[in-house]
Amino acid sequence: MLSRKEDGRVAKLKRKRYTAKDITWEQAYNLYEEEKSRYNVSEKTLFNYRYAFTKWNKVFELGEDASIEAATAYSYDEFVDALRATNIKPESINTYVRNINHFFHWLEAGNFIQGRRRGIVLKVEDTLPKFVEDQEVEKLLGEYDRNDFTESRCYTIICLMLATGIRVGSAAELLISDWDRKEGILTLRKTKTRRQQVIYLPASAQEVLDRYYFDYLHDTNIKYLFPNYMGDKISVIGLEKAHRKFCEKRGVKNNHLHSLRHAFSYYYIRNGGDLYRLQKMLNHTSVRSTMRYGRLFDSDIANDFEKNILNDFIGTHRITKRKH
Repeated sequence: MLSRKEDGRVAKLKRKRYTAKDITWEQAYNLYEEEKSRYNVSEKTLFNYRYAFTKWNKVFELGEDASIEAATAYSYDEFVDALRATNIKPESINTYVRNINHFFHWLEAGNFIQGRRRGIVLKVEDTLPKFVEDQEVEKLLGEYDRNDFTESRCYTIICLMLATGIRVGSAAELLISDWDRKEGILTLRKTKTRRQQVIYLPASAQEVLDRYYFDYLHDTNIKYLFPNYMGDKISVIGLEKAHRKFCEKRGVKNNHLHSLRHAFSYYYIRNGGDLYRLQKMLNHTSVRSTMRYGRLFDSDIANDFEKNILNDFIGTHRITKRKH
């Protein structure tokens, strides 16, 4: 039997049962966000959920005092039509619908609304990954100002991503203590898949990282490997903004940091790597994500069909029409 003190704690843990008449649309979302945070949903995912919620409010001009009934009276069709009218890409629309759909499911499960909604999925063009090509890589890996911290940090991250294919989000989270300088190993504690990953640095990447470390981080109290100018943790947006300036200065049009991850994958496959190993290196949970890089080599695959056993035996013989 629980003591009075323990019973009080249990009572506090019990969530108050609200109805759609008790709280507003905004308050309902705050409860939803609080619950997701309690179950350790990542900050980035929560940000995406909130962004979709804000987009719904903006499209339908909903204020903070809007009721749940008024906010849910609109359909996904109306939401999608409004977004398409602003020329938002189908991929982005699908993301908005998918994220707001999670909130609607929560409302349904809590009996705030009745009836189940099905999210709309727009057909999108299956495009190939855009990677940084040879001539752009040459520009990125050219001269840089070692006396400029931002330039040195950009250059080092570029080299690291081209050599290992890590995500920019993982790079922003790296601590100096995550780097085993003696063994040339990086431990990614925070990844998109929430699975820690060990990265073995090639000698070239280790050399660049060493140079950057002794130029700026050696004998300091800074704990992040790629900090901001004040020595604190930098945001992904901050890294991407600095990278765009770095590219602009060198005339590189493909200024997306994630393109470096695509470039790593492309050159790995082109140099004889296989998709199974690439999946492990990229920390993909599904091989379907990795298979996209295989499509970059469709023309090469066509040539590979010439390497078959039939050609080995009869490929050198000409077949002529029989004379009657």
